[in-house]
Amino acid sequence: MTAPRTEIRAVTLIRPGGRIELAEFVLEFDSPVRLSLRRWNGTISRSARDFWDALLEIRLELEKEGILVHCYGGSRDVYPTSMQRITSLGKQAYRLEAGQPREVVVGTFDAGEDLDPCPVQEQQEFYRSWCAGWKASGAPGKP
Repeated sequence: MTAPRTEIRAVTLIRPGGRIELAEFVLEFDSPVRLSLRRWNGTISRSARDFWDALLEIRLELEKEGILVHCYGGSRDVYPTSMQRITSLGKQAYRLEAGQPREVVVGTFDAGEDLDPCPVQEQQEFYRSWCAGWKASGAPGKP
């Protein structure tokens, strides 16, 4: 039996008060996928159908300590389509802009200056609001 393919990605965690903590994600490409966050005081690991779900579970665990992740997967205006979750295992998602179609694809574990880190619930509320605005605009097709 061969070991699953892995990928390591550096990530910055934002602690309460804006303090920064350096950590790393370890992505294991097996079925189900496994995502681990290695940090100074231990490791949080979650298995899920894709990396988006695993990241969401890890984010919820970190939120108990008031910690946010500084990567596109933790940004308010980023959310994947079902197809992205299947084809990229949740490693890609769209940046969303109110009233606009999806156009810009970002890497879930990438980071940039345009990030807006937030709790999981706020990200999901933004996505629901984006979908509602898209439907209300009368634009053809799926949001």
